[in-house]
Amino acid sequence: MNTLIDDTKEIPGFEGLYAITRDGVVYSLPRKYSPKLLVMKEVGTYHGYVRVVLSGPDRTKLYYVHRLVAETYIPNTQNKPMINHKNGIKTDNRVDNLEWVTCLENHTHAFENGKYPRQIIHPSEKHKVVEMVRQGVPIDVAGERFGLKPMGVESLLRRYKEVELRMAA
Repeated sequence: MNTLIDDTKEIPGFEGLYAITRDGVVYSLPRKYSPKLLVMKEVGTYHGYVRVVLSGPDRTKLYYVHRLVAETYIPNTQNKPMINHKNGIKTDNRVDNLEWVTCLENHTHAFENGKYPRQIIHPSEKHKVVEMVRQGVPIDVAGERFGLKPMGVESLLRRYKEVELRMAA
């Protein structure tokens, strides 16, 4: 790796092309036709997450900076699919603010930190509502127990059915 950048690592899959700092600054490394070290410009945000364009030998694609930081600096020993911003600020891509999480862990963190203000039920409780209905409890009774309206219970049932269908495919 080029020694021009302190405390920087090459991005896995883009060795010799790009590097990233622990704070999420992405660099394009010097190459034959571009001999200067360049800071990559952000290409805006998508749903609040910062993105950059990286070009590899066979592709040019948008990448989320928080994912690049996590893949470069944070071991994912449990093979968790998502990255959570601990402080809830989607543009704060420091290593100390990121962690690998499951989908449920991510939704639970968001719920507990007020990111879903209209959501009534805790994410870890949703499967209990679905199981009650599948065991024959009427939708309105199951919903009342968890503070949901019948349409909210029906919505949960639809989403759980869609997930099961995708997993079966």
